[in-house]
Amino acid sequence: SLILDIKKRHQVRFVVQGKPDRLFALKHFIGCISMNDLDLLILNYLKERNIKYLWEFVEKMEEKLKVVKPDYIVLCMDMMPFERAIVLAAKNLGIPTLVIQHGIFSSSSILLDFKVADYILVWGKHFKDMCVKYCRRMAEDFFVLGYLFDLGQIKNNTIIKSKRLKVYYLGQDIERHNKDLLPIKMETIRELSRMCSDLGFDFVYRPHPRREPENMITNELAGVKVSSKKESLKTTFSKADILISFSSTALVEGAMRSKISLQLINIPLEEDNLEQLGACSKTFKTIEELRSYLVKISKAEKLEEFIPRFNEDYAKIRHNFGQRFLEIIETIEEKNAKK
Repeated sequence: SLILDIKKRHQVRFVVQGKPDRLFALKHFIGCISMNDLDLLILNYLKERNIKYLWEFVEKMEEKLKVVKPDYIVLCMDMMPFERAIVLAAKNLGIPTLVIQHGIFSSSSILLDFKVADYILVWGKHFKDMCVKYCRRMAEDFFVLGYLFDLGQIKNNTIIKSKRLKVYYLGQDIERHNKDLLPIKMETIRELSRMCSDLGFDFVYRPHPRREPENMITNELAGVKVSSKKESLKTTFSKADILISFSSTALVEGAMRSKISLQLINIPLEEDNLEQLGACSKTFKTIEELRSYLVKISKAEKLEEFIPRFNEDYAKIRHNFGQRFLEIIETIEEKNAKK
């Protein structure tokens, strides 16, 4: 949506990496810049560990940018070698770079993003303050863009319980960083499914986009309802009455959409308390604590008291983030004109 908003005012070129990028660019008549010819240099470096290939990578990146002559380069991250090479080449050519926050990070995270781009666009004041503190950068390098996805029309905060409530557990790929956490996650899903059945709720497990292998879902989660691969997040929000997760971005978006959003931090990883930050309805450290709260919900006639009052210092809810982005560009131009 942001790209399409910017396209109304400025010429946009798209650096494509993969089929989805190409299809998006073609569908919306956006010019493409392919970097496929640079992949071989990365592969050669990984094979030979000779740094000459990385310098050649940056030089060829500069050549591409000299042809396109962009006024700004916008990235979704700046922690990977590909994006850092773009930033380095851009710095050599005097082209400002911006990176946009693409997901939740906590105060316990080791921040790898936001180290090299010239300007950082974050969801809210909370993340700006955190980045200034932990990235050791000037506050003037950060701008609050707001939450980057259009939430559409947010429903009224009054819900009368008149049906069997549906609970979704939003999975995360935490085992990708520590495989020993996978059994805890699987047991959590099974226990939540049993609990919801006892309380008269429908339970659905929504895997992370990087889904566990199908045989694992079949074997480990036998009897647990799992959402379809084709079910969009928007569809999940329309179906769900209650969302539960460890720290999923979708849990926070659910809170923005006035869904009952419950954080369960029963996995041995450090994570911010989203309830204290005003980004979910309630936070629990154990399944037993969560069970007591779900019992309370099951007995309530009206669910209004369980709906979160979202803190927009955590993530600013905007319906015009394209306009906000252009305002940020104007501010940067004015700032650079004074230098």
